[in-house]
Amino acid sequence: MRVTCLVPGEVLEVLDDSVKVNHIINGFKNDPFDVVRREGLRALLRVCVDRYYSVGQYSNVVAMLHQATLSDPKDDWSYNRLAWIQATCPDGSVRNGHDAVAAASKACELTEWKTWQYIDTLAAAYAEAGDFKRAIEFQQQALRSGNPSESEQKAMRERVALFKDSQPFRENSDKP
Repeated sequence: MRVTCLVPGEVLEVLDDSVKVNHIINGFKNDPFDVVRREGLRALLRVCVDRYYSVGQYSNVVAMLHQATLSDPKDDWSYNRLAWIQATCPDGSVRNGHDAVAAASKACELTEWKTWQYIDTLAAAYAEAGDFKRAIEFQQQALRSGNPSESEQKAMRERVALFKDSQPFRENSDKP
Protein backbone atom coordinates (compact mmCIF):
# COMPACT_ATOMS: atom_id res chain seq x y z
CA MET A 1 0.00 0.00 0.00
CA ARG A 2 1.38 3.40 -0.95
CA VAL A 3 0.15 6.61 0.66
CA THR A 4 1.47 9.83 -0.77
CA CYS A 5 -0.79 12.33 0.97
CA LEU A 6 -3.03 11.82 3.97
CA VAL A 7 -6.18 13.88 3.77
CA PRO A 8 -8.23 13.78 7.01
CA GLY A 9 -11.34 12.47 5.24
CA GLU A 10 -9.40 9.62 3.65
CA VAL A 11 -7.22 8.57 6.56
CA LEU A 12 -9.90 6.48 8.26
CA GLU A 13 -10.61 4.67 5.00
CA VAL A 14 -6.92 3.89 4.55
CA LEU A 15 -6.60 2.75 8.15
CA ASP A 16 -9.78 0.66 7.91
CA ASP A 17 -8.32 -1.05 4.84
CA SER A 18 -5.02 -1.57 6.63
CA VAL A 19 -6.79 -3.16 9.61
CA LYS A 20 -8.58 -5.54 7.23
CA VAL A 21 -5.25 -6.34 5.59
CA ASN A 22 -3.77 -6.94 9.05
CA HIS A 23 -6.43 -9.58 9.74
CA ILE A 24 -5.52 -11.29 6.48
CA ILE A 25 -1.82 -11.09 7.31
CA ASN A 26 -2.46 -12.87 10.59
CA GLY A 27 -3.24 -15.95 8.49
CA PHE A 28 0.30 -16.01 7.08
CA LYS A 29 2.25 -16.85 10.21
CA ASN A 30 5.10 -18.58 8.33
CA ASP A 31 5.34 -16.03 5.54
CA PRO A 32 8.89 -14.58 5.39
CA PHE A 33 7.46 -11.15 4.51
CA ASP A 34 5.15 -11.12 7.52
CA VAL A 35 7.44 -8.83 9.53
CA VAL A 36 7.74 -6.38 6.64
CA ARG A 37 3.96 -6.22 6.23
CA ARG A 38 3.35 -5.76 9.93
CA GLU A 39 5.93 -2.99 10.20
CA GLY A 40 4.36 -1.23 7.21
CA LEU A 41 0.96 -1.32 8.88
CA ARG A 42 2.43 -0.07 12.14
CA ALA A 43 4.11 2.82 10.32
CA LEU A 44 0.81 3.73 8.66
CA LEU A 45 -0.97 3.57 12.00
CA ARG A 46 1.58 5.92 13.58
CA VAL A 47 1.17 8.44 10.77
CA CYS A 48 -2.62 8.29 11.08
CA VAL A 49 -2.53 8.60 14.87
CA ASP A 50 -0.22 11.61 14.76
CA ARG A 51 -2.26 13.28 12.01
CA TYR A 52 -5.62 12.86 13.75
CA TYR A 53 -4.17 13.92 17.10
CA SER A 54 -2.69 17.06 15.54
CA VAL A 55 -6.12 18.14 14.27
CA GLY A 56 -7.87 17.37 17.56
CA GLN A 57 -9.76 14.26 16.50
CA TYR A 58 -8.90 12.47 19.72
CA SER A 59 -11.79 10.02 19.76
CA ASN A 60 -10.73 8.77 16.31
CA VAL A 61 -7.20 8.27 17.62
CA VAL A 62 -8.47 6.25 20.58
CA ALA A 63 -10.63 4.12 18.26
CA MET A 64 -7.69 3.46 15.91
CA LEU A 65 -5.35 2.52 18.75
CA HIS A 66 -7.96 0.32 20.41
CA GLN A 67 -8.46 -1.52 17.11
CA ALA A 68 -4.70 -1.86 16.73
CA THR A 69 -4.38 -3.52 20.14
CA LEU A 70 -7.15 -5.94 19.21
CA SER A 71 -5.50 -6.71 15.86
CA ASP A 72 -2.06 -7.18 17.40
CA PRO A 73 -2.16 -7.86 21.15
CA LYS A 74 1.66 -7.67 21.28
CA ASP A 75 1.88 -4.13 19.86
CA ASP A 76 3.42 -2.36 22.84
CA TRP A 77 3.58 1.01 21.03
CA SER A 78 -0.19 1.06 20.46
CA TYR A 79 -0.92 0.16 24.08
CA ASN A 80 1.43 2.89 25.29
CA ARG A 81 0.11 5.56 22.93
CA LEU A 82 -3.48 4.64 23.81
CA ALA A 83 -2.68 4.92 27.51
CA TRP A 84 -0.90 8.27 27.11
CA ILE A 85 -3.86 9.77 25.27
CA GLN A 86 -6.39 8.35 27.73
CA ALA A 87 -4.34 9.79 30.59
CA THR A 88 -3.23 13.18 29.27
CA CYS A 89 -5.53 14.26 26.42
CA PRO A 90 -6.65 17.89 26.52
CA ASP A 91 -10.19 16.66 25.76
CA GLY A 92 -11.72 15.38 28.98
CA SER A 93 -14.25 13.21 27.14
CA VAL A 94 -11.37 11.03 25.89
CA ARG A 95 -9.58 10.63 29.21
CA ASN A 96 -10.15 7.44 31.19
CA GLY A 97 -7.73 6.76 34.02
CA HIS A 98 -8.80 3.16 34.62
CA ASP A 99 -8.39 2.19 30.95
CA ALA A 100 -5.14 4.16 30.73
CA VAL A 101 -3.67 2.22 33.66
CA ALA A 102 -4.67 -1.08 32.03
CA ALA A 103 -3.17 -0.14 28.65
CA ALA A 104 0.03 1.29 30.15
CA SER A 105 0.48 -1.76 32.37
CA LYS A 106 0.12 -4.00 29.30
CA ALA A 107 2.76 -1.97 27.42
CA CYS A 108 5.13 -2.27 30.39
CA GLU A 109 4.52 -6.01 30.65
CA LEU A 110 5.11 -6.54 26.93
CA THR A 111 8.50 -4.85 27.23
CA GLU A 112 9.31 -6.52 30.56
CA TRP A 113 9.33 -3.13 32.30
CA LYS A 114 12.47 -2.10 30.39
CA THR A 115 11.09 0.94 28.54
CA TRP A 116 11.20 4.05 30.73
CA GLN A 117 8.80 5.90 28.41
CA TYR A 118 6.12 3.31 29.11
CA ILE A 119 6.70 3.56 32.86
CA ASP A 120 6.37 7.32 32.45
CA THR A 121 3.01 6.74 30.75
CA LEU A 122 1.92 4.47 33.59
CA ALA A 123 2.68 7.28 36.04
CA ALA A 124 0.48 9.68 34.08
CA ALA A 125 -2.24 7.03 33.91
CA TYR A 126 -2.25 6.53 37.67
CA ALA A 127 -2.45 10.30 38.15
CA GLU A 128 -5.47 10.46 35.84
CA ALA A 129 -7.02 7.62 37.84
CA GLY A 130 -6.48 9.66 41.02
CA ASP A 131 -3.82 7.39 42.54
CA PHE A 132 -1.14 10.03 43.00
CA LYS A 133 0.98 7.91 45.35
CA ARG A 134 1.48 5.28 42.64
CA ALA A 135 1.87 8.02 40.02
CA ILE A 136 4.80 9.46 41.97
CA GLU A 137 6.34 6.00 42.49
CA PHE A 138 6.22 5.15 38.79
CA GLN A 139 7.35 8.61 37.71
CA GLN A 140 10.40 8.28 39.97
CA GLN A 141 11.01 4.77 38.60
CA ALA A 142 10.91 6.18 35.06
CA LEU A 143 13.44 8.82 36.07
CA ARG A 144 15.80 6.10 37.34
CA SER A 145 15.28 3.83 34.31
CA GLY A 146 16.91 3.95 30.93
CA ASN A 147 18.64 7.05 29.72
CA PRO A 148 16.19 9.95 29.38
CA SER A 149 17.60 13.22 28.05
CA GLU A 150 17.92 16.29 30.26
CA SER A 151 14.72 17.77 28.82
CA GLU A 152 12.87 14.50 29.38
CA GLN A 153 14.13 14.34 32.96
CA LYS A 154 13.01 17.93 33.51
CA ALA A 155 9.54 17.14 32.17
CA MET A 156 9.29 14.09 34.43
CA ARG A 157 10.38 16.09 37.48
CA GLU A 158 7.69 18.64 36.64
CA ARG A 159 5.13 15.83 36.52
CA VAL A 160 6.31 14.57 39.93
CA ALA A 161 5.63 18.06 41.29
CA LEU A 162 2.14 18.02 39.76
CA PHE A 163 1.42 14.59 41.22
CA LYS A 164 2.62 15.73 44.66
CA ASP A 165 0.00 18.49 44.39
CA SER A 166 -2.61 15.85 43.43
CA GLN A 167 -2.85 17.17 39.89
CA PRO A 168 -2.75 15.02 36.76
CA PHE A 169 -0.66 15.98 33.74
CA ARG A 170 -2.37 17.36 30.62
CA GLU A 171 -0.97 17.65 27.10
CA ASN A 172 -1.37 20.94 25.26
CA SER A 173 -3.97 20.74 22.52
CA ASP A 174 -1.35 21.60 19.87
CA LYS A 175 1.16 18.89 20.84
CA PRO A 176 0.89 15.25 19.63
